[in-house]
Amino acid sequence: LGSVPARLATEGSSGGEVSEVQAVSDEVVWAFEPELWLSTDAGWTWMHLPVPGGRGHVVSMAGSTTETYAVVSPCPWQTAGACLRKPYTLWRAATESPGRWRELATKLTPPKGWLDLDAGVTVDGSTVYAFASTSDSEGGEVDNLLEASTDGTHFSARKAPCTTSEAIEASLVQIVATSPRDVALLCEGPPALGSSYKQVFYSTNTAKTDRSTGTPPLGGTGAQLAASSSRNLAVSAASGASFIDINDTKETIWTRMVDERDGGQGWNDVVYVSGLVAWIVHAPATDAYAGAAGQLWVTRDAGRHWTVVSW
Repeated sequence: LGSVPARLATEGSSGGEVSEVQAVSDEVVWAFEPELWLSTDAGWTWMHLPVPGGRGHVVSMAGSTTETYAVVSPCPWQTAGACLRKPYTLWRAATESPGRWRELATKLTPPKGWLDLDAGVTVDGSTVYAFASTSDSEGGEVDNLLEASTDGTHFSARKAPCTTSEAIEASLVQIVATSPRDVALLCEGPPALGSSYKQVFYSTNTAKTDRSTGTPPLGGTGAQLAASSSRNLAVSAASGASFIDINDTKETIWTRMVDERDGGQGWNDVVYVSGLVAWIVHAPATDAYAGAAGQLWVTRDAGRHWTVVSW
């Protein structure tokens, strides 16, 4: 369709790059993290915009045909240290007037002296979820902050379901809304020996309460979650190999469907687009794998079988 006039952000990038893309309507598309670029013609042409609030960088975006949301870190790209003790902020703009941002009142502030780990936003209709995961300065304790809105403007706190005990300190790493009331949540513990403890939860009442859908296999780190409106779930992860685990039982049974012996080149952007069809990028381009395949895979049976897409 077109080309974003910015380089791909990699480890050690100095600025001016992007690493993610998010379409919020047929015409409005954003490229971001750390910089912010906008297309209003489905990706043909692009314009560079300032980060909402004028500082930091965009870490997550989501939206609908009416509203667009952005989570902004107050820190420069790949910053460590004291800056990480400042709060993430959440911004909203009308999709038909992109770039005219208004900050929303949320409580995504880490406890005093704690560090930000991650943050994100997901949207379905007028329901919006925003989260931030934080840890103490030594990384020994985790606190997960979760807020929800059913009108897109007014937010209230929800209890994050991740286990935070002396034995397991799991961070909230992703939320996927599948309807205005249904949402899936992914928690992940710290990596150890090429594996991590993962938990997936599902709520049918805007995260007021939730139930466990079980724990995917330990193997692999850097987990990502996809969920469909029919409650099919998929989790990708990688260590020495690249894995895809699915739960299509609506219970707590997870099955490892992909064990790709690729040296752990990993995945990006796993997403369901229907109850049966999901897509994922295998071996995404990063500076760690300069010759990465950058393949696009698809499943048409809810994750039971995956094939490489030919261009």
